[in-house]
Amino acid sequence: MLRCNHCRTRRSNRSSLFRHLLDHPECAPCQCGGYHYPHRKGSPFCEANRNCFPNRASREGATDEEVAEIKRRMTAELEERALTAFSKDGSRGSGLAIWCKVCAAEKSRAWFKANPEKNFARSKAWVKANPEKQKAKAKKRRDRQTKGLARSYVARLLAANTSLLVADISLELIEAKRQQILLLRAGQAVKTQLKKTK
Repeated sequence: MLRCNHCRTRRSNRSSLFRHLLDHPECAPCQCGGYHYPHRKGSPFCEANRNCFPNRASREGATDEEVAEIKRRMTAELEERALTAFSKDGSRGSGLAIWCKVCAAEKSRAWFKANPEKNFARSKAWVKANPEKQKAKAKKRRDRQTKGLARSYVARLLAANTSLLVADISLELIEAKRQQILLLRAGQAVKTQLKKTK
């Protein structure tokens, strides 16, 4: 009887075990380099095991104090990484949100998709209640588009004073206009530098 190292199911011969490994890639042996041969995931020196680095240090002759220091550093790093996955929330005792950032974003996206009317009404009410903040946000967005030469900004420049529609402008034309603007900006920068040196 042969046994799969990962899922621990039994096979009667090598060919059926090989077929099982082909059908289930998650059961394939790990080849991370913790051992000089393919091995079961999570073995003591396998990188899938969170204690692999202290175990390897111990195997290579590190003292007990060095191994303890490696374990302490790794534990602190894992905790820090886990804490950064959550947003801050002062209303909770832990100071962290219930949902991690990724799950919260997925929930939010799903809510917006399911409730477009509520979202639009809420946005409209916020804009009406906060006109100054809205103006500041719009100015910041415009400045970012202008400085970074966003595609929408360059397309609007091309469409201005012409019969072209923004949707009809090709990407090649936008890129050519972007290069022209970059050259103009470089020329203006050189002019201002020359004025400063005089």
